[in-house]
Amino acid sequence: LSIFRAMENSCKVDLVVNPWQSMMHVEWYRRVTHPFAYCRTAASRTNMLRCVKWWLKVRGIPQTKEGGLPSIAWLLLAMHTCYHEVVNDDDQPTKVVRDLLYAFFRYYSVQCGLNGILTPARDSLASNFTMRPTAPKQICFSELEVHCPYSGHNLLPRLTPATYLLLAHELRRAEDMLRQASFQENLVMALFQEVPSDINSLPSRLIAGTLEGFGALILEENTSDGSCAVELVFVSHIDSKPGWQADFLHRLDSQRSLHGHRLKFCSEDQIYKKDVSICVSPQNFICRASLTDSKTADGKHLGWSLDMGETSDRLNGMRGLMAGGDTCEHER
Repeated sequence: LSIFRAMENSCKVDLVVNPWQSMMHVEWYRRVTHPFAYCRTAASRTNMLRCVKWWLKVRGIPQTKEGGLPSIAWLLLAMHTCYHEVVNDDDQPTKVVRDLLYAFFRYYSVQCGLNGILTPARDSLASNFTMRPTAPKQICFSELEVHCPYSGHNLLPRLTPATYLLLAHELRRAEDMLRQASFQENLVMALFQEVPSDINSLPSRLIAGTLEGFGALILEENTSDGSCAVELVFVSHIDSKPGWQADFLHRLDSQRSLHGHRLKFCSEDQIYKKDVSICVSPQNFICRASLTDSKTADGKHLGWSLDMGETSDRLNGMRGLMAGGDTCEHER
């Protein structure tokens, strides 16, 4: 389907590819969930899926166009836990939703929770998640597949290790909050704490006077042993990409380069200062980092202070994940 829009002396084309596949997925969902329509917890299970969609939006989880998972993949992952989790029909609907959400985040937040193959059945809600026989050397080297209920082919694009790490962190954060929510009810809403819309988006260009540089968390690979580490960097230059009009770069882009400096914490001044220069590709990009320019009384630049909220939590959380605090064992 093509829609042409006249724009003075030019035109724009919106192209929708394979719309039948999306329509088939909607039809499949309606058909397989129909037997549960009159179940006492049917509304709670539907609300749980809506909460997952809300979580994806407010937490800025990368979309397919940026190099993330498609919405249908998240739906199938959620349905695998949602319709197989045993809940008490006599519980309050809000408690049922919370329990279902906790089951979802717990299931995929283990160390190798994204290292497997999800195969949904064509004619029922039955599905199977098969862990890969070999565990990745680090969590960022997971490999997830979600198969289409109709065709059986993999619905996912290739994800970068940096993207896997971002998803693993967000899943672990949500699981931690819901696990503690039974003691602190306010943590349920904190789960849906909104982040800046561009926090997980890599800008395609720097604009003088507006965006002359920015902080970022980068996944750097050690070429000697193949291990990776999360680094805080300041990006000061992005290679241009002729013909690319979007305001973001795709996470799989291997042709562009990001130039900047790794930042090192200076304990004497309690700020971050430039260390060695780096040059990486968008494939190494995890997310942006909130940095505040630190200056002397006369306006001389000294370095940067790190946001002790979201950015600090991400930096510490991801480094903890890379340290491998958990095993890959999980009951599927």
